[in-house]
Amino acid sequence: MVDQHSGARVRTAIGRCLLLAVGGLLSACASFTSMPEPFLPPQGTDVPANYYVAKALECFHSPNDTCRNGMSPRQWRDTVVITYMAAADTRYQQFRMGLSREMRGANFGLESSTMVLSAAGTIASQGTANVLAAAVAALTGARASLAREVYFERTIPALGAGMEVARLEVATRILTNLGKSETEYPLEIGILDAFAYGRAPSIDQAIQLVTTQAGAAAAAQHRNYDVAIQNMSGVIVPAARLPQLARVTTQIDGLATGNKTQEMGWVLQGLGLTATGSLEDQAAAANSAVQARARDGTLQAFLDQMKTQHSLELDK
Repeated sequence: MVDQHSGARVRTAIGRCLLLAVGGLLSACASFTSMPEPFLPPQGTDVPANYYVAKALECFHSPNDTCRNGMSPRQWRDTVVITYMAAADTRYQQFRMGLSREMRGANFGLESSTMVLSAAGTIASQGTANVLAAAVAALTGARASLAREVYFERTIPALGAGMEVARLEVATRILTNLGKSETEYPLEIGILDAFAYGRAPSIDQAIQLVTTQAGAAAAAQHRNYDVAIQNMSGVIVPAARLPQLARVTTQIDGLATGNKTQEMGWVLQGLGLTATGSLEDQAAAANSAVQARARDGTLQAFLDQMKTQHSLELDK
C-alpha cells in the first residue's frame, strides 16, 4: 500500500502518461490524410520554380524559346506536365509509406500505454487503482475507436489497388493527350490534368471505387443465382403443388398394396409407361413420372384423364 502523498504522485504520473498517450495518438492521426500532399507551394516545393503555374504558362505562350530553355511550346508543355506527374508520384509514395507506418505506430502506442497502466493497477492503492482502471478503459476505448475510424492496415492493399486504378486512368488520359499538338492540348489543360493526377490517389475515392466494384460483383452473383433458380425450376416441385402430389402418390402406393393390378395398368398407360416388375416397382415408376408431371405442370391433365376414362380418382 502507498500513503496519500505517494498516491497523489502516482495519479499525477498517470495523468502525464495519458497526456503523452493521447498526444501521440493525435499526432499519429494527424498524418491520416485522405490523399497525398500537393507538390506545389504552399505545401510542396517538388517542382522547380520556373515550372510554377504562372511562370510555366508565361513561357509556354512566349514568342521566343529563351524562356523555355530552347524548347518549342509543345516540348515545354510535355516537360512541365511530365515534371508535375513525377512530383505527384513522389508525394504518392510518401503518402503510401506514411499511411502504413503511422497506423502501426498508433496501435503500438495505445497497446503499450494500456499494458503499463494495467500493470501499475496491480500494485496501487484502491483509490489510485480506480484511476488506473479508468485510464485503461479510456485508452482501450480510444484504441477501439481508432480501429473503427481509421483505415486498417489490412485494407491498405485493397485501397492501394483502387488508388492505382484512379491514377492510371488519369495518366492514360494525359499521355494520350500529349500526343496532340500544343494547340489541341494546351499547357493550361495539361496542368489541370496533372493536378487531377495528383488528387487521384484519394482514399475516399478508392473506397468508393472498391465499394462500387464489390456492389457490381454482388449484383452479378445475384443475377447468376437468379438464373440458377430459374434453371432449377424443372427440378423443384412448386410448393403449391406439393399437397396434391402427396395425395396422388399415396393413392398410387395404395393401388400396389391393395393388389389393384388393373388400376395400376391404367395409371402406367396414362403416364406412357410399361408395366414391369412387381406392383411396388410399378408404383415407384409411376410416382417418379407423377413427380415430373407436377414439376412441368401437366399433373392435373393426367388426373383428369384417369377420372374421365377410368373413373379413377387419384387426387383425394
